[in-house]
Amino acid sequence: MRNRTRWNVGALAFVAGLGLGVVAPASAQEPTQPPREGHRMEHRRPDPQQMIEHRVKMLTERLNLTPDQAARAREIFTKEAEQRKAIFEQAGIEPGKPRGGRDGQPPAMRQGDDPRRDAFRSEMRKLHEQTEKEFVSILDKQQKDKFEGMKKERKERGPRGKAPRGRK
Repeated sequence: MRNRTRWNVGALAFVAGLGLGVVAPASAQEPTQPPREGHRMEHRRPDPQQMIEHRVKMLTERLNLTPDQAARAREIFTKEAEQRKAIFEQAGIEPGKPRGGRDGQPPAMRQGDDPRRDAFRSEMRKLHEQTEKEFVSILDKQQKDKFEGMKKERKERGPRGKAPRGRK
């Protein structure tokens, strides 16, 4: 009888351990947010103002911007965001919204021979160059040199940290 009691206690502990082993990981994997509709994760772009603040903070840290320079940079990037939004709207694209297609552009904008695509890209490129020129104008010589170094590193690293095309 004594052996049987030990066996029952051991079996009970074993079964309880299995139950905890199954329940604990399942509860640890519960999502902190309710599941989203559909099978694909929805990508939400950060608020433009948050992106501007992040950009100013990063540049302030890397280039050692003064408070006046940081404030001026914020103004420059805010103006750029407003102009970018206008360019998107003019092209019929709503910024921050899914735009369909694999690359996120309307079907006509994906085709290489669409003049709207070329005009859109040209306007965005001009805006980027204008913004960069305006930003660089508020930097001192040492900051300009460091900023040029950052651009070179980014170019070598490629888009979003990937190696440039043709390199592996």
